[in-house]
Amino acid sequence: MPVSPTDDELKDVLKVLRSENPILGVTKLQTRLLAEHPDWSVSEKRVKKLLAAENLLAAPPPPKPGKASAGKGLVAIEDIKEGEDVWKEDPFIIAPECRGERIHPLLCPATNPASIPLLAFARRLEWMACHAAAQCIALVLIAHEQGRQSDLDESMRFLGALAQMGMEERWKAVDHSGLEPDRKTWKTAHTLTVQAFHAPPDSQNKKRLLKILRKPIPDDLAKNLFDFDSYLQALDRMSLNLEAHGGIYMLHSHLNHCCTPNLSVRHFDIKTAIARITIRAKTDIKPGEELLITYVNPELPFRSRRRELTAWAFGPCACARCVREEQEEGERGEENNFPVIEEELKHGLGLL
Repeated sequence: MPVSPTDDELKDVLKVLRSENPILGVTKLQTRLLAEHPDWSVSEKRVKKLLAAENLLAAPPPPKPGKASAGKGLVAIEDIKEGEDVWKEDPFIIAPECRGERIHPLLCPATNPASIPLLAFARRLEWMACHAAAQCIALVLIAHEQGRQSDLDESMRFLGALAQMGMEERWKAVDHSGLEPDRKTWKTAHTLTVQAFHAPPDSQNKKRLLKILRKPIPDDLAKNLFDFDSYLQALDRMSLNLEAHGGIYMLHSHLNHCCTPNLSVRHFDIKTAIARITIRAKTDIKPGEELLITYVNPELPFRSRRRELTAWAFGPCACARCVREEQEEGERGEENNFPVIEEELKHGLGLL
């Protein structure tokens, strides 16, 4: 018969669980707790109360003062030594090249033939953001179908919190390049996504889809997933937050850019979990310092880095290295007139 642990016993276990799962919500943390201690009886309300009392509720750290234009950001709360592994993280979704991976039933051509045109389209354009958006939509729809409301809510909160500008707004920030956004490609991606997951034009494919998704999709969820403007925002979130190997990571997505980063993102578990990333300290980091990675190759010269960073549309990088190198090269602000790299736009924005 389940027993109720003392507060001290419960606090000790919750501290360990929180250190191992820094971003899990109360519901999922309680699930982990009961899985590890099946002989315990602990309510979600009690877990939440003790987490609050011990200041263990999951919440993103406050942004570093004085950087109003920066993203969400993460800061150190204790000393971190150079070479220390700060955390390891598995992807929320993974959208690498479209071959040889495990995929959702909704993205399996055998079970959902309506997805074939979408997958072929993303593969032909080598557009990871389009593929990643499809993975996220499939994940949300399967969670709804299986009645996993807490997973559905947590997924929607995470996706909604990802940095984004909107495709049109983002393009306005870089339209000095002289290129035009390929809106036709965006519309094609949206149409194929709706046909893959919501309204296949072929009656046979529609029957196959209804075998996977038997529950009606609520109007508000359908709007969030399939409205054109919402879809453009989803594409932009994927473009801005995809790690180089095609993954979206909950904590990693909070990290801001610096051309002299104090963290590196590594793929060490190649044989067992190639998508798992390890965040390793490149320097000693003091409490209160922001944790930073680089979005581009830090070995590139100043002008090349700034051109590549235009794709993130957060303005010229003003890190100490860029300021110093700009002064040394005497650029005087003219670097903003360089065109956006075509390859970055193709992969991130779906442009010709």
